[in-house]
Amino acid sequence: MTVKLSITSIDKVKNEQRRYAKYLQWGDSFGVALQKVQEGAGEISSGQPEYICIVSNKDGNVMIQDETRNGLFVNGKEIGQTKLQDGDVVWLTKSGSAQLFFHIYELTGKDLFKGSRSSKDPIIIPVAKIEAAPVAKTEDYSNPVGHEINGYYFEDVLSYGNMGIVYKGVQKSLKRPVAIKAVSPKHLNNPTLIKRFMNMANLAWRLNHPYIVQIYDTGISQEFKIHYVVMEYVEGETLRDLLNRRKKLEIELACKMMSQLASALSFAHRQNIVHRDVNPSNIVITKNDYIKLVGLALSKVLDPQEEQLNLTVKGQAMGTVGYISPEQAKSAADVDFRTDIYSLGVIFYECVCGRLPYDAEVLKDPAKYMKALRNKPEHPPHKLNPQVPETLSKIIMKCLEPSLEKRYQKAEDVLDDIKMSTEEAQLSAAQKRIRAMFPKTPNIPGFDFHVTFEPMESIGGDFYDFIPLDNHRWGISIGDVTGHGVEAAVIMGMVKAVVKLMAKNLDSASEVLEYANKEISPDMDSTTFTTVGYSILNTQNKTFAYARAGHNPLILYNAERHPTLMTYSPKGALVGMPLALNCETANIKLQSGDVLVQYTDGITEAKSKSGEEFGMDRLCEVIEQYAGKGVLELANVIKKTITEFSKGNRDADDITMIIIHVK
Repeated sequence: MTVKLSITSIDKVKNEQRRYAKYLQWGDSFGVALQKVQEGAGEISSGQPEYICIVSNKDGNVMIQDETRNGLFVNGKEIGQTKLQDGDVVWLTKSGSAQLFFHIYELTGKDLFKGSRSSKDPIIIPVAKIEAAPVAKTEDYSNPVGHEINGYYFEDVLSYGNMGIVYKGVQKSLKRPVAIKAVSPKHLNNPTLIKRFMNMANLAWRLNHPYIVQIYDTGISQEFKIHYVVMEYVEGETLRDLLNRRKKLEIELACKMMSQLASALSFAHRQNIVHRDVNPSNIVITKNDYIKLVGLALSKVLDPQEEQLNLTVKGQAMGTVGYISPEQAKSAADVDFRTDIYSLGVIFYECVCGRLPYDAEVLKDPAKYMKALRNKPEHPPHKLNPQVPETLSKIIMKCLEPSLEKRYQKAEDVLDDIKMSTEEAQLSAAQKRIRAMFPKTPNIPGFDFHVTFEPMESIGGDFYDFIPLDNHRWGISIGDVTGHGVEAAVIMGMVKAVVKLMAKNLDSASEVLEYANKEISPDMDSTTFTTVGYSILNTQNKTFAYARAGHNPLILYNAERHPTLMTYSPKGALVGMPLALNCETANIKLQSGDVLVQYTDGITEAKSKSGEEFGMDRLCEVIEQYAGKGVLELANVIKKTITEFSKGNRDADDITMIIIHVK
């Protein structure tokens, strides 16, 4: 008998017949399938070919990946994915013993399938006798699937990557699904790669953001010889899968996803982390069309005091071809936040145009690709797709500026411009209406109140409210909306109104926030969130019940208490997310001399000219020193200290602060 080996493009365009040269070009990939034929007759047996593996050229390296999970054998060893070398012999085992001999030219992968001319002319491999596939060597490592390691049960393999293997697992203690990424056993003798892999996990404590996949834990198993990282398990498909299926996206959906990506990058950049591999394969789309940014293995920490692993060699390019910036193509060691902004622009371009900014022929030739990166793309998005507004096209092209100085300097600027380009005309009349909604500071016997409210613009995203509940109870709310100006003010007005309505109907501080989120989240933009602190002051019993939804901790100071300064941080997620907040409440028995301070991010996140944050520790020091001198003087000193600290820094945020003194 003989075996018929069919080579088929896995990226074939619908209704388009494409022929392939006899070598695998840069970026090409092929599916390999088998069919049995009768000896001498050349007739194919009934049934579809069995899909066995994918062969692809990645940056000049010819890769082979098992698609059956039944095992491929390369030179006698079972693999999931590996790089092919010249002279490698591969057994395709599901249909018996079909043997492929690979002749590979260095760098280009020419003559990958010697004698193959196109997908219509498959290779016919004579097989004199069906032999058993070679037995894999198992003494090197064990498969963790079906085993529990350090409290994590490995259920199945989700995917194979160039660096490692991703498993689906369960964290036994919490009974929650997790994704577990482990360094591939073939890389265990590569200390640099393992350090880079574990460095990804060491960054995770900073990256707690709705649009960044959360990393829970790291570990090493001597028994199974693996280094692993435990991550949030996200159900969905990658943006790469979505674009392969739909070619391009609706403008509204593209703007939504790129806004979320800009929000995620902005957060990472504020933690001094550059991703360096932002591409559609590293963006997972959940069932609710929210994204999760993954692929932190190539991340770089810009803070020299915290970058302990110098893993990138000067002059070494890293990242995904087609999505890296001009400066990253030259040297991944010398990039900053703006390289991620360039990658965002490439993805945005592809989402709205259905193609990359560069011609396909350019991407196949490294020299042409490097030359193309020196200039802006020839065709702006609105020229390729008339549905793209010209203002949006300009945003994308600004992201793709080869010149670092002309490119966007911060991801939040991209986010702001996307919002501006898609929203309706500014609602200027809303400023006066919302300003009128702010309440007067209450006059309550036995208590002193002071409010500081300073929006960065004529109206901003901070808010506060005093809500009379009955003769001796007051609801007090304080909040901060992402963004500035009219848009933030409109969201702020909606959130404040809903919280006030819920406060009138519910007696629990935590329930007020939980029910408010149920009403608000369906109408919130996917990149807009609100932090809210809500408390109930009982002037008769002198109690203070404090709940928060992602807001800053409450600070209490009293020279007669021990300790003299305390902070309260009850659990609670951000308002605006489509999930339950599950807030907790801190119940405080007040006593004479107590000073309570509530504040928004504009205080603790105020930055010096060098970029250092004011921080909560400095705020507490000022409170301890001046709390006994009255609420007005305390507020003035805090404001003055922040002004002096941030002198010379043009970045600013809204500032709101409520101080309550119990007489």
